[in-house]
Amino acid sequence: MMHELVLDLELADEIVVSRASATAGQHRCLPYIPGATLLGALASRMYDANDPRMYDLFHAGRVRFGDARPLTAGDRGTWPVPLAWHSDKGGDAPQRDGRWDSRAIASLVAVGVKDSAFQQAQQIREGFVGETDAHVRPRTRYRMKTAIDRATGSAAESQLFGYEALARGQRFRARITADDAGLLETLHAQLGSVLHLGRSRSAQYGRARILSATQPAPAASPCLPLAELDGAWHLVLWLASDLAVRDIRTGMPTYTPSLADLGLADILSGGGAVEKTFVRPRRYRPYNARRGSHDLERQVIGAGSVLCYRLDRRPDPAAEAQLGARLAASLGEHREAGLGEIVLDPALTRLLLQRNHEFVAAAAAIPAKPPARPDHPLVAWLTAGEQRDKGEFEANAWAEKTLAELRGTYASARRYNGIAPDLACGPGASQWGRVQETAVSQPGREPLLAALFEGDSAMCKKGDEDWDTASGKPGETFRTWLEAAVRNAHEEGVGARGIIRLAALARADAAWNRTHSKGGAA
Repeated sequence: MMHELVLDLELADEIVVSRASATAGQHRCLPYIPGATLLGALASRMYDANDPRMYDLFHAGRVRFGDARPLTAGDRGTWPVPLAWHSDKGGDAPQRDGRWDSRAIASLVAVGVKDSAFQQAQQIREGFVGETDAHVRPRTRYRMKTAIDRATGSAAESQLFGYEALARGQRFRARITADDAGLLETLHAQLGSVLHLGRSRSAQYGRARILSATQPAPAASPCLPLAELDGAWHLVLWLASDLAVRDIRTGMPTYTPSLADLGLADILSGGGAVEKTFVRPRRYRPYNARRGSHDLERQVIGAGSVLCYRLDRRPDPAAEAQLGARLAASLGEHREAGLGEIVLDPALTRLLLQRNHEFVAAAAAIPAKPPARPDHPLVAWLTAGEQRDKGEFEANAWAEKTLAELRGTYASARRYNGIAPDLACGPGASQWGRVQETAVSQPGREPLLAALFEGDSAMCKKGDEDWDTASGKPGETFRTWLEAAVRNAHEEGVGARGIIRLAALARADAAWNRTHSKGGAA
């Protein structure tokens, strides 16, 4: 019998949970708190070598610490958006005003590409979805920092770096499951305590408070992800967290697991349904603070991926009971750290397996009229900080949206100019770094445009081979693309902040940085 403990966390500080453990480059933040981070924080707080329960709690895999995902405004849980969701690239946006628009979304598990009526289907990859139509995307902040020279106590030369972090004040929910209710009772005692999570905990990052810890009754039989599609029964697995699985024949990590690789071949028979499977891989090396070193690299199927299998027949009731128990206990490796969690909620049927699903409208919150702010220097200082946080969040969102367009420009330019994959194309990392420096020193619209594009000493002057690389669109080069982006940033109100963040992301973006590392000058 499966037992469950639910922890709600409120971020008292910004928390850095980087997508990669690298020490160089721009740090991109995960939109959730990994289960491994929660496991490590609780272990460092509770571990007692003389207590025999510690092994079962943190080492034996009998307790599974799930990822902490953001909550909706109504304090409801969420799941990562399924990668089977697509929208029309030239049509309406899949979300607007903080809500998902079901009319602009099609699940390609239930609907074929031709039946979706989309001119060009585009995968939805960001955000979280819950029981209502609320579109949840955690707020992040980006801070530039410099390393300190221990010899002088001042800023070290050429040691500028940046952290993207989850903004404070947000709430996240984690589910911890176990085979033994007694093990969860030990964790229940942590209600009200403060955990230190993520990177740079000795600085201003990392504090999260456990607001509530509820231990519901043992869960009933889960909603099995079985559906009859195209005249055959299918198993559809929507990953709530990353999945690490190995090929049972070779022992190597695989991104296309079979039923045998998942440990389900003894109760199900069938093969992969490629046209209904949507996978996004990820690789990283988790850092073990206790040992002061990195663990082995993990190659995982990312959260939100959808694995679909066409079954030879529907399983009998006994097989369904076994399937439910195995899915509830998660799949694959590193389950104690939250990996391998499968969405087993009736919402799976509504969101993935129905041709025309409708969201349940989130209750509109009636904002209370805030009291008048007193005229006090402290209030003015706090208000300025609030506005600064809002501006940084908007700049980050704009930069990430524009970065996707820039990636398309790089791909188009490479095709149009016939540039081989192992050769450099367009401006490289150092050039984007100079754009970032220019935007920092010239934040005004006209001064920035002049510094970047006007005169022989301009940063992106005419005649520069990289900036004048044609993208393939009529009259467009990287120079004209950036000029349009600068003007757009100021029109949308993010100004130089957006350009600074865009340049930082472009400088570190792996999609083209790998190419430059092979081909020559960046």
